Amino acid sequence: MKKGLFSLIIGGLLFTSCYNNSVCFDVKNQSIKSCDHSGIMKIYLENDSLKEFYYINWIDSVNSPPITINLEKIEKGYNIYSGWNQQQVFIKTLKLSSSSEYLITRSHGDASAFKIKIRTDKNGHANWTSQPKCK
Repeated sequence: MKKGLFSLIIGGLLFTSCYNNSVCFDVKNQSIKSCDHSGIMKIYLENDSLKEFYYINWIDSVNSPPITINLEKIEKGYNIYSGWNQQQVFIKTLKLSSSSEYLITRSHGDASAFKIKIRTDKNGHANWTSQPKCK
């Protein structure tokens, strides 16, 4: 079986998923990167201690989503929602809080959700991640 390909046999039928959902975080470029080279459709950023929550969702129906999301310059084609009530915000509004820890979750398709953590410095820039490289 190829890496990134998940198969399940139920009742003699073969179900296959090409999604892996694994991501890593490039601290230097402040970017979330897909490890299976498929576009990132949606990402959740959660800062539990501050009750801060962002949902980034690809809405462009013509173009494919990119394999990286730069948190300091999010591409057109994404919508960003803030808070648990998912109120839409402007792309430039997304700013990570200083000296905080965020849980980043990627989920898409039938593959398991994948989670990593990042920590921010006093300026709100990520300076540490639990997943600096793809495995």
